[in-house]
Amino acid sequence: MTTALKSAHRFVRFRLVEMLFVLAILWFCGGGGASAQSVEVKGDLKLSSGDFYSDKGARIRSSASGDYYCEKSDSGYSEGVYIKTDQSYGGVAFRDYAGNGVAFVGCAGANHGRFGINNEWPSEALDVYGVAAFCAQSTPDAATGKAKLWAETISGTTELRCRDSAGNQAVTLSPHNFSLYQPAANDPLPWSYYAENCFIGKKVNVDMSGAVRALERLTGQQFIYVADLPTSKVVNVDDWKAKETERLTTEAKLREIDKDPWVEIPFAQAWEEVDEVETRVETHAVTKYCVNWDTMKVESYQDEQTQKVLAPTGRRAKALKAGVRFDETNGKFFRKRTLDDVTGVSVPEPTLPQYVLTRVPAH
Repeated sequence: MTTALKSAHRFVRFRLVEMLFVLAILWFCGGGGASAQSVEVKGDLKLSSGDFYSDKGARIRSSASGDYYCEKSDSGYSEGVYIKTDQSYGGVAFRDYAGNGVAFVGCAGANHGRFGINNEWPSEALDVYGVAAFCAQSTPDAATGKAKLWAETISGTTELRCRDSAGNQAVTLSPHNFSLYQPAANDPLPWSYYAENCFIGKKVNVDMSGAVRALERLTGQQFIYVADLPTSKVVNVDDWKAKETERLTTEAKLREIDKDPWVEIPFAQAWEEVDEVETRVETHAVTKYCVNWDTMKVESYQDEQTQKVLAPTGRRAKALKAGVRFDETNGKFFRKRTLDDVTGVSVPEPTLPQYVLTRVPAH
């Protein structure tokens, strides 16, 4: 690839980063409600090293290294969007700055085309640090040159499944599919092999534990060894059901909040008195370095750097509470909807497959 093409690729990638950053600014500064905020820039928008504060509780800043941050004030400016502009590892990170909750989209260099979850240094196209949970989906079609991984609910159990490009479908990490037979009642922990092929039109279900037990009877040799788990690892079914019901209820409420995220409140509940602050410009002396080509030495010199800061005035002022917005189109006040505001949701009762329930020890 020529130098010109490489430069063009870098330019396109970082223009995409800038677009993502503008979207982040609109998200943080726009208030999140029905009232639209717009930003129009004709020409270049330059943000020098320093901070910019909006009246919507956000701070936008650029670091001396040229990286960008868009942060929320109600989190102590510790959560938001961080854009790394380094040519080798550039990308967009959504996180708090303690390093928690990271989602990273690689846009340049070694990270180009990579996505990291809780990981800012992805080494593969998808690099996850932590537990990945798959929700049940319908069976996908076979695709040339691709293998697919998904979760599917079979006989009441959600299992991790895979499909290859030849149309073969198999359970990968959960070998407890008994859809074509019932395991023996005296089998303490049965397991199986299950697969199907969409082109052949057949499916197969093998009683693996039954086959090994038959082999034990024929040979007189033991192949299966069963032991009790430590009490600390045994889960009470009723406790599990209660925890799952709580989780499902919370997820159902969050879906309702996503549909209607705001609750109207009276004016008396919308405001409070706060310590008044004002934006001040502070000047600091900084030491910088330059190359003296006459002496061929690196020399230091003093310069001044200005920075905008929010400083208390010592006065009290009336202001909208954090998270409250005023809709100018109808004159009403709104706050963010909470889980306690959502009532009347119903969720299915969590269940375990029959082969588990019939083998649960009595408490």
